Amino acid sequence: MTAFIDYVEAGLTTSAEITGIPEIVSFDRTLDRVPTITRVEP
Repeated sequence: MTAFIDYVEAGLTTSAEITGIPEIVSFDRTLDRVPTITRVEP
């Protein structure tokens, strides 16, 4: 499945992947489509 996310979320996700951070705190549910990170709702 391809995760279509916008430019800002793509940068955030890439930064998390590179630095080894497994979770991102965000209200944006489109991040749930990215299999390499876990979204935590604040």
